Amino acid sequence: MTVNNIRDYMQPGRRAHLVGIGGVSMAPLAEVLHGAGMVITGSDRQESAAVTHLRSLGIQVTIGHLPESVRGADCVRRNPALVPALLGLTFCQLTALFSVPLVVYHAFGLTGSGALDIIGTQALVTLAVASLPLPGAVGASEGGFVAAMKLFFGAGLVTPAVLVSRGISFYSFLLLSGCVTLLVHLRTRNRQPVAVSPRLPKTARGTVVT
Repeated sequence: MTVNNIRDYMQPGRRAHLVGIGGVSMAPLAEVLHGAGMVITGSDRQESAAVTHLRSLGIQVTIGHLPESVRGADCVRRNPALVPALLGLTFCQLTALFSVPLVVYHAFGLTGSGALDIIGTQALVTLAVASLPLPGAVGASEGGFVAAMKLFFGAGLVTPAVLVSRGISFYSFLLLSGCVTLLVHLRTRNRQPVAVSPRLPKTARGTVVT
């Protein structure tokens, strides 16, 4: 099946399999597509709260990216031309995310450290934490951020810097994701045809004589 526009595929009853469905971006996408009437399945590396939530909605999620997981799914697109575009988009997204401490640094009126130093340090902390198989990566990430950012903010300002940076990076993405999800939901709902129930035959009135 060839689909030139992914919007033409997003129709009620169509099937889609999402690899890494428990991720921050994939889980909301699965909810949107499921709410639009599509049959969604997915796979992920491990159990998580997002996986449990998706299962509660009736979405089938398997643990382990096995070839059998995509059997029956109609939308598995292989397009090598998308790889450079996705790499560039991911680079821009991560650079914007890692630039939040830099913005907070200048907002606090601090000087003396360059943009590459702060962005590079944030990237190294994220890479180091993501490479460790820890059961609670959030604590390790925040601890690493505090230890690394003391070099730029100092011991007195590093705690407020963490709170402001995490507040911006978390709530801004949450707000943006919520707006996009709402927009997609409204557009999808407006496109769905309204089901018209067939007319019932009129019931004869009067007395029936047998």
